[in-house]
Amino acid sequence: MNIEKFIEKENLKQADALVLKKRFFGMVEHYVIYMGYRGHTPVFVANFQDGVKEVPEKDIHNYLKTYEPKDIERFNGDDTERGQAFKRAISRIGEKAYNYFGNNCEHFKNWVHSGDNFSSQVNSAGKKAIVAGVGVGVIGLAKKHPKTALFGASLLLIGAGLRKLSNEKNG
Repeated sequence: MNIEKFIEKENLKQADALVLKKRFFGMVEHYVIYMGYRGHTPVFVANFQDGVKEVPEKDIHNYLKTYEPKDIERFNGDDTERGQAFKRAISRIGEKAYNYFGNNCEHFKNWVHSGDNFSSQVNSAGKKAIVAGVGVGVIGLAKKHPKTALFGASLLLIGAGLRKLSNEKNG
């Protein structure tokens, strides 16, 4: 896919986010912020395991081989707010504080868009772990199987921890 044609076709603007999903068995989405053009080169920024960085154009082409654009999350705001979002993204380039559950690419995208650091994906995983923990715990107690009940309680605590790390923006 030609990224320049994609940008034009989708009418991307600074601070819009590409939502990318792995092509094979993709359960987790990856977020990349479009920053505009530098000269004739499109610039994207994302939070990766090795830190927040600009994504070289050749890497964007490679990502589009591994990931497929699932959606575009448009920046909601006026031009002044868009400029503030751009500055937020730039301010974190070079930061190496990635954490899958507490500071991932979705946390970064949401922080750029709104100034709030949260991840709906982590929050959802936490909710699922809580529900599973309650279910497993109840079954363990009902069958008088302490190891199963303890496993359920562990899942519940993991879920609560994930919800805390997600910063629970979306309830």
